[in-house]
Amino acid sequence: MYDISFDEQNRILILRQEGFWNVAMVRSYITEVTAETQRILREFGEFAILSDNAGYQVQSLEVMEAFAEFTEQALERNRGRPVAIIVSGALSRLQTQRIASGSNVKFFDDRSQAMAWLVASAGERIGR
Repeated sequence: MYDISFDEQNRILILRQEGFWNVAMVRSYITEVTAETQRILREFGEFAILSDNAGYQVQSLEVMEAFAEFTEQALERNRGRPVAIIVSGALSRLQTQRIASGSNVKFFDDRSQAMAWLVASAGERIGR
């Protein structure tokens, strides 16, 4: 399961993933995230990203490979945007760090700390 929302006030795209996925879910997620990202860019311009993976289980290799390909491309497109990733547990952190890294990516155990970092980072990027 996943949710996609946008905090207009802070210009943060919020992605929440949970549970155990299959490849079809990954494809659906990619389609919806891509459409929402394009809408946000048209209507608001710059934005930050919060990926809440706290409820996302360790995934199969097939799912992680599909997710890794999308994540690599997304991080390249969003290189200048701050990206906060919330993880729970050491194994989940390791699996996520394998596919998501960069100077604009920061990992958190706590949603409030992630949001505070994003709000500060987004404010700096869009001149607030």
